Amino acid sequence: MKTICICVKNTKLIQRYFLRSGLLEKLVSSGNVKVVLLVEKGFEKQYQEEFEGERVRVMGVRVGTGRPSFLFRICVLVSENVLVNFAAVRHQIYRSVRRGKSWFLLIPRLLLWRLVGFIPSRLTQRLVRRVVAKISVSSSLSPLFQEIKPDLVFATSLTEWTFDVPILLAARSYGATTAASVRMWTNLGPTSFLLFHPDHLILQNEFLKDMAVRFNFFPKNRIHVTGFPYFDWFKTDQSLPSREEFCRALGIDPRKRCILYADSGIGDLGRDLAFVELFGKLVQNGRLPKDLVMIFRPQPYYAGAAEALKELRSRRFDSVVVDFVNTTNLKYPDPTIDRGNINSFINAMRYSEMLITPGGAILLEAAVFKKPMVVTAFDAAPDVPYWKSFARFYDGTAFYWTDLITTGGVRAVSSPKEFERTISKYLKNPSLDEKGRECLRSRFLGPQDGRATELLAQVLLSLERA
Repeated sequence: MKTICICVKNTKLIQRYFLRSGLLEKLVSSGNVKVVLLVEKGFEKQYQEEFEGERVRVMGVRVGTGRPSFLFRICVLVSENVLVNFAAVRHQIYRSVRRGKSWFLLIPRLLLWRLVGFIPSRLTQRLVRRVVAKISVSSSLSPLFQEIKPDLVFATSLTEWTFDVPILLAARSYGATTAASVRMWTNLGPTSFLLFHPDHLILQNEFLKDMAVRFNFFPKNRIHVTGFPYFDWFKTDQSLPSREEFCRALGIDPRKRCILYADSGIGDLGRDLAFVELFGKLVQNGRLPKDLVMIFRPQPYYAGAAEALKELRSRRFDSVVVDFVNTTNLKYPDPTIDRGNINSFINAMRYSEMLITPGGAILLEAAVFKKPMVVTAFDAAPDVPYWKSFARFYDGTAFYWTDLITTGGVRAVSSPKEFERTISKYLKNPSLDEKGRECLRSRFLGPQDGRATELLAQVLLSLERA
């Protein structure tokens, strides 16, 4: 019987994108497979209650002492400077500013980049990975692997260097086949260095494949593109409410047209509410049609700002409603509540004319529905510093969003006037940029037939040591 271990860092994205997609059921239904979920020590119970079964076992893992060694942390620091390019430099400046660090502290790092830039990137990367492999194999994992005897170890987040990477290194030392994916489509690019090259890399789309080859020199023939298992949910038949039921639940007149504003979480609530106010004023002043309603969908972790959101609901703008996202434990959301939130989003996208957002993974989710998409490449709130603004995500700093825009499937607006004009254009002609959206789906969504989970399971079952 084949034993497959799956690393699960405790985050809702792993649960939603992999485990709750039906992957475990498809693996064990093949007949000759058992699955072991390797979770963080202390979180075993909740995973056991939801996922453990006859051939699915949950085991808590503590990697080393819980704190990486000094030498390993030095390797991580060096790895942040291995990729020398425009986007990487700007990203580090952005991180320093966000953390309130002095510009003076950036000088040593910029000098290091200048020095590293003279060394071939492939050589530097190989050296760092060799050092990491020598110092990071946790002896505490040897008894674990001797007990479960894995044939394959699959890491769901290759950028989790304190959990997934040490487990993969120990698995290779044991002799198991190693495979890995990334948690999000923004986890690979000109700013992302992989500390470990597994035998196989399983990625969600062609964009990630290009990034892995271009910036991390990963062999193309060892990359498998399977699509997003999570998006299978959007394709399955569901007993979703009618448009009338959906609108009335939010207090919207079903005769009105809806626009979804999905907060990305890259700013703060006040900056997102500034766009809501801008939209409300445009409708109020007759610059946009009176039959328009904006559905404002906040990030789950804005639950603490419920009072501000409730105030928004009672403001003078009849053209704005809030679709509150139900939250409990953001690390491990209740499966029923999590599925309810997904269905709520599916409804909002199905019944909206378009999506407006500052950016983020929500763009790929919206692309599934083939609706027009608008990103706000400016701040409606006053006096936002450049390095904290939405605009800086579209000037080359966030390479993945820039690449998304170049498909022609998303329109970036850089002023209130352009915001108004673009909404009006899409309302008059929803098929505008349809070819661009098709290009976007081809490059960023991967297989779109609702069988991504099945394809991922097939790949995992077929993998052998490279």
